Amino acid sequence: MITEASDKKYSLNRKIFLYFLGVAFLSVISLGSFWLESKLSDYNEEVALLRQNYSETKKLEIKNKILQVKDYLSWVQNAPLPAISKTLANQVTRLRRTPVSTGNIPETIPSAFRDSAINARVPVTVLDDNGKILYSFNPFESPENKKPGSRVAELLARVHKQKQGKGTVTFYRTIAPNDSVPEAVCCYDDGILPGCRVVSEVTADFFEGVLQVFFLDTISKLRFSKNEYVFVNTLSGNALITNGIYNRVPINILSSGNSAWIPVFNSQRSSSVHPEGVFYSYRWPKLTTSETSSKTSYFSYFPRWKWIIGTGFYEDDVNAFIDIRKKALFADLEGDIFHVLVYMLASSLLCYLLVLFFSIRLRQNIDLFADFFGKAAAGHLKIDISQVNYREFVNLALAANRMVDDRKKAETGLRKSEEKFSKLFRNSPDGIIILTPQGLITEVNDSMYRVTGYTRNELIGGSVVDLKLWHDPSGRDHYIGLMKERGQVMNLRADFRIKSGEVLNCLISGEIVEIDGNEYILSVIRDITEYKNMEAEVLGLEKRFRETLENIRLISVQLDLRGNVTFCNDYLLELTGFSREDVMGNNFFRLFIAEAMPVTEQLFLTSHSRGSISPFIETHARKKNGEELIIHLNNTLLRDAKGQVTGTTSIGEDVTERRRAEAELKKKMDELQRFHDLTVGRELTMIKLKKEVNELLARLGQPEKYRSTGGDLTNE
Repeated sequence: MITEASDKKYSLNRKIFLYFLGVAFLSVISLGSFWLESKLSDYNEEVALLRQNYSETKKLEIKNKILQVKDYLSWVQNAPLPAISKTLANQVTRLRRTPVSTGNIPETIPSAFRDSAINARVPVTVLDDNGKILYSFNPFESPENKKPGSRVAELLARVHKQKQGKGTVTFYRTIAPNDSVPEAVCCYDDGILPGCRVVSEVTADFFEGVLQVFFLDTISKLRFSKNEYVFVNTLSGNALITNGIYNRVPINILSSGNSAWIPVFNSQRSSSVHPEGVFYSYRWPKLTTSETSSKTSYFSYFPRWKWIIGTGFYEDDVNAFIDIRKKALFADLEGDIFHVLVYMLASSLLCYLLVLFFSIRLRQNIDLFADFFGKAAAGHLKIDISQVNYREFVNLALAANRMVDDRKKAETGLRKSEEKFSKLFRNSPDGIIILTPQGLITEVNDSMYRVTGYTRNELIGGSVVDLKLWHDPSGRDHYIGLMKERGQVMNLRADFRIKSGEVLNCLISGEIVEIDGNEYILSVIRDITEYKNMEAEVLGLEKRFRETLENIRLISVQLDLRGNVTFCNDYLLELTGFSREDVMGNNFFRLFIAEAMPVTEQLFLTSHSRGSISPFIETHARKKNGEELIIHLNNTLLRDAKGQVTGTTSIGEDVTERRRAEAELKKKMDELQRFHDLTVGRELTMIKLKKEVNELLARLGQPEKYRSTGGDLTNE
């Protein structure tokens, strides 16, 4: 029969559909997770590889770039004339074009032109129409030699004779027949200062300086990327090219006060002793933004001019490549997620069709089981296996039939168990009592009558309060409180008053039980009065034994299994000078027997494992002040109730004086024997020694060895 409660539950068809849908959903989620994890893993590996390879690749790239720059510099030095001519022409072209006042004197040359000539960093000379020098500037000359030499004047005169306009002239000097070398290069322009010829001339002595200007001007224009440029510093600390800018006036790095620049320059200097160049990583501001970033640079030293040439790259430039890969990944994910959604919809439809198919097949078997469970409660009805279609339902039917058989067996076993419990209840040596929560007695066993002296009629239906079974009513309240708090109580000490008025020491255990739907308190009472009396007697004997050990004028000590002191008497403390706090809980061997401690302690521990100990031991001990004692100990093992060794107890005496006297006696006897053997006839000495021997024997409590016979001492 289908009840109203069953209508509130989900149908099996719906649950199977939800399970199928859940499995499909979890499968999609799991596959999607694996797929997504695989995608992300590939992406992370690619990014990690990109980061790793980017740094290594860029290092190789910037090194090659700097080496190419150095190769170009070497090539220019081997063929300097084109570079020199180009440099002079470029610098002359950049000179400020300014009108000149009337008069061919140097003062008429405007200051703007002078400034531009100084910034050109190449020699500049201004000639009038007659070839007279109006202005001359040579950055390569020393301050003390500002006048042009005769050879330069001759060169200028030859330049003056060149045709009007502008041009470049190279002069050669013959050093041998059919052999000459460049002597000077001159560049002139008549259009910069009207009425004047502006000449930039450089002799062979200053070719290096012009080549440096050419090289610095050329490589300052190099840009490998928006943040990658070439810098050039001198070994002495002058910055020639900084941040891709040609410093017409070099910047002194060491006096610049830039705390970030100076340590980087110090690292650059190390390239002078490393021909292969130096890589160095540091933080440096970018050209495009104001923020600083991690930068790796390569420095190489050019020894001819004592230049440090380098460039670098920023580590986070790789993020641009990573962003491109990330956008590609997101694009792939968007397309794949759409496919996953389509697959989920198709899976849901397939689950619905599968559930509809199985629900029709299962309905007959479900109805069969519903009929079984509706009738099984009233009797021992079983399911007809032949009417069940599926193997799983056959197994359920077999299990249901076994349940019917098991219920029959359980009912039979319950009856036997009740009989067995009844016998245990009646024959238990401990008193058993069943109470209501209000304290009314509903059942007791025979031992309860014997313990309390009450009859069955007096107990059943009575109240423990009215019978005054609890000697102390507060004890009952404590017992009931624990019962309500914990549900059970084990071995609670309590005193009960029996019918005769005698008070018994008991242990009570209880538990709240349910009988026929009602709660009761099942209590078991054990009389331990005789045990308590025996316990008190044992404690009295132990107390008297301990008092004896405390007061005896012998050493008394007890040790645990590790050799720690658990008891010692006052005599031991008096003898050694230690306080009780010094001794109790500390290792006996480390405290008293330091020198022989390892051997003695090992013998002690070994005796525990063997279960036997040497009954006598004589050993050296020490007082607190360091004085040495000789003690003789009588030992025995301590055991618990199970016979397990728990420690040792020892009683002994101080035999220091006795052993010293014995040693002294032996010494005197040996001395007497030597005198007797060597000096026969020296009676006075013998008598004196014999007297000393008798005195030592008297101190030891032994009879005299020699007796006096008329002034002589003879053996007894």
